[in-house]
Amino acid sequence: AELADVEACLADQIERRRHLERARALLEETRAAVARNHQPPVLREASRWLARLTDGRYPSITTAVDEARLEVHEADGQLWNPERLSRGTREQVFLALRLALIRDLGRHDVSLPVVMDDALVNFDDARARLAARVLVEFVTEQGAGRQMLVLTCHEHVAEMFRVAGAD
Repeated sequence: AELADVEACLADQIERRRHLERARALLEETRAAVARNHQPPVLREASRWLARLTDGRYPSITTAVDEARLEVHEADGQLWNPERLSRGTREQVFLALRLALIRDLGRHDVSLPVVMDDALVNFDDARARLAARVLVEFVTEQGAGRQMLVLTCHEHVAEMFRVAGAD
């Protein structure tokens, strides 16, 4: 009888644990949905630019719900803290954030020239070519009132911008 009581208690605890594990899984799914769907507009904009800068490899940047930190999402679903990314990818993230902040300032009627001083210095050639194209697209999307000055002492970087259509 004692053994039967212990087994019944154990079965109850196993059932309770199953319910708690399911509740944890549902809470985690909800946390992920909130993180995915309720991001500040600047991060949604930064995600758009990061996807273009990385040719789709990193489609979004979000903030963690429980902490004040950025998470960079790889196309396969893996999450990265920016400090764990390569230097070139990290620079792409920061460039995407800068572009998003510039756009946000524009929505608040703040229109200043953008100055990039060797902004592509930490990019390999493939990243630099893509970034030059994206920066030219960025300025073009802003209309005639936006100006970007790109300063560099590297002739090959200047050539990348010429090829991308910069004047």
